[in-house]
Amino acid sequence: MNLSIYDILSHLIPGFLVYASMLYSFNIDIDKYSTITATALAYFIGYIINAISSWSESILHLSWGGKPSDNLLEGKPIWKVAMFEGKRVKKMLLADCGNKHASNDELFEFARRNVNFDAGTHLSDFNAAYSFSRSILISVLFGMILVIVSNPDVYLIITGIVIFFITWLRTKQKTYYFVREVFIEYMKLKNINKPYKRKTQ
Repeated sequence: MNLSIYDILSHLIPGFLVYASMLYSFNIDIDKYSTITATALAYFIGYIINAISSWSESILHLSWGGKPSDNLLEGKPIWKVAMFEGKRVKKMLLADCGNKHASNDELFEFARRNVNFDAGTHLSDFNAAYSFSRSILISVLFGMILVIVSNPDVYLIITGIVIFFITWLRTKQKTYYFVREVFIEYMKLKNINKPYKRKTQ
């Protein structure tokens, strides 16, 4: 089994965040475990965090005011992420998928199946950034709960809320960036898109 650097870091970093929070919350000496043991524990915790973050996608969509694919196809942008061709892409997808009554979910899946995630596009990078950001968000949530429950200090609570909001907003933006990129690549595939200026992240 070959693990990429992304696979390793996407488990270790969220895992270490929760692991460090557990050490703080339960007053465990950081030197109690060897580096190898601590790394293995962090990786396992990160693996669980990744699974939970994937399962929580519907809840995140609800907190964001709907699915990014729905909003972009209906021409509803968010702060720093806009797609002016959303309704145009929807018309293209409805015509191409062969179902004039297809839902936005079906249209997004149709677009994703038809674009190229290989070299030459940014799709894999955008998808990885979204997944990683989502895992960081869930690890921050768990870490914040552990720390605040063990030490309900008002400054810790305020700091935790601020950090959680920043990671929540950034995860939302990363999701929109990925969905928008799928639609951009789909338009490129159809060879009918106009020049599109991608905003910096």
